[in-house]
Amino acid sequence: MRDATVDEAVHDVSVVEKSLLVLGDALGIDAVTNAERLGEVLVGLKGDRLPFVGAEVERAAFDATYEATRLALDVGEKVRDAREAAGLSQRELAARMGTSQAAVARLEAGGVGATLTTLQKVAAALDLKVTVELSAVS
Repeated sequence: MRDATVDEAVHDVSVVEKSLLVLGDALGIDAVTNAERLGEVLVGLKGDRLPFVGAEVERAAFDATYEATRLALDVGEKVRDAREAAGLSQRELAARMGTSQAAVARLEAGGVGATLTTLQKVAAALDLKVTVELSAVS
């Protein structure tokens, strides 16, 4: 059985996630691909417009931002490793995918969150398959 503190923390994280999405939409910022920027905006607004945001919520926002950014970086690294293992340049991979070299560079740098469609295009271009692994949070 969870205590009230845990329930409050779970609620705070949910509120932060929803707030990040709403704020991102309002500012024209994608909450996943630009999570770090969005977190900075939220923290910047805290003192002026969001005085109700406490330290716990601020920490939850930071954690959500970090996790979203980390995932994009991990995926980008895997794409780059696979491309390099195939002996292709970014431009060559982009041509096979039907996109630009700049789009591949952004993907590899973790600057954009990869959609399943994009990952399928990468996999097809490199003659690989996409697999998804879910594991317990440590």
